[in-house]
Amino acid sequence: MCVQDSKLESKSSATASASASAASGDAQFSARHLQSFSRVGAPVPSPSGRHIVFSVKSLRSSASDDWYHEDTNRDFTTQLWIVDCSPAVYNTKTLHAAGSGGAATDTKSSPSALAPYDGHVRRLTSPPEKKSDFEPVWLDDSTIAFLSTRSGSSQIWFIPINGGEAQQLTSYPVGVEHLRYNSVRSFVAFAAEVYPDLSPALSVPATGSGSSTVAAAMTDSAKRDDERKKRAANVMKFDHLFFRRWDKFVESNGKRLHLFIHSIHKTHSGGWTLSGSPIDIMAGRDADSPIPPFGDASQYAISPFGDEIAYATHSLTTSEVAWSTAVRIYTIKIDAQRAAQLPAPTDSKLAAVAAANAKLRPAVLSVSGTATPTNISAFGSSGNDHAPLYSPDGKYLLYLSMVHHHITSPHHLLLPVLSLTCCCAVLCCVL
Repeated sequence: MCVQDSKLESKSSATASASASAASGDAQFSARHLQSFSRVGAPVPSPSGRHIVFSVKSLRSSASDDWYHEDTNRDFTTQLWIVDCSPAVYNTKTLHAAGSGGAATDTKSSPSALAPYDGHVRRLTSPPEKKSDFEPVWLDDSTIAFLSTRSGSSQIWFIPINGGEAQQLTSYPVGVEHLRYNSVRSFVAFAAEVYPDLSPALSVPATGSGSSTVAAAMTDSAKRDDERKKRAANVMKFDHLFFRRWDKFVESNGKRLHLFIHSIHKTHSGGWTLSGSPIDIMAGRDADSPIPPFGDASQYAISPFGDEIAYATHSLTTSEVAWSTAVRIYTIKIDAQRAAQLPAPTDSKLAAVAAANAKLRPAVLSVSGTATPTNISAFGSSGNDHAPLYSPDGKYLLYLSMVHHHITSPHHLLLPVLSLTCCCAVLCCVL
């Protein structure tokens, strides 16, 4: 995909010049030249398929020469771009049927003759200096939610694609990542680092209405981080493995990446707002999901109807986890009940819209505190299970699985499971 932008073009020209100089012996192609290439993120199509949004990560033109010796994130910025995928206007004089010898084809009588894509790509967001916008998801056909560091930490923002400024949706005391959205029950899902002892296991059903111990867990986790930064000695305690994953320490009683859900709804003015409080669906678990440092949003999935979430996490909590690649898929049920109808606005037109739009009634989400997450991997192989994905009808849950749990294998099994009855998995194919 080609992204047209003056800055990107200048960087590409500079890189091309550097490559030409290297070829002539005047200079060598360096890591700096390699990093100057822009990186295009995964395409995310809109519900109707008319638009595609994607991220572009690039090295800032003002990046310091010692960028590779320090925190590289400060010298990179990520922006969102959007593509209009609607077919170009039919031109019956220029479209030709294959093998017709150049004779014009009347596209009105030939519906199978598609008009060529016009290549309209434009930048959707322009974050401030040293800030980034990333991980876009569609709230509806005209609004995109995404993660942004504009406010300091990574929070959820949204922006209309047809004009308007980005607006901040969340202001949690901790940063969030790995964003997803379910339109049926209208909630966002994301991951955030909290201390498990500050987010205890649920003994009663947890709801997103009223006060929330989960919100307190986020606040208390942020306070504990601040207190730790003020300590004179930076000492960490380890009493079992892992003690480190790549370049990140895994401290005993330390922070874990947990999955959260939070109800949102559309307002009368066309914006979006939160309802209730966030819910930690992994409350009390000394485990991560997605699993750092390479885990992403592909390690969990929301069912099409929003009544269940499947996620991958380590099944072992002892030091054995250091010698095994065993990761299991768990599912947990999500309940939602529509709240009372919002007060009707005084404007008659908005009142009519509110009456016709069921999404204007926020859902009260709940997760049962008595129900234990179901380990569906118990019916499959013993290796690393990951990348859960629900079928469009919600009847099946597919995931990838390695055959052995003591090695990292490039070969995976694709396993389907009946999501409602958790029947025994059946081997489908080998990738």
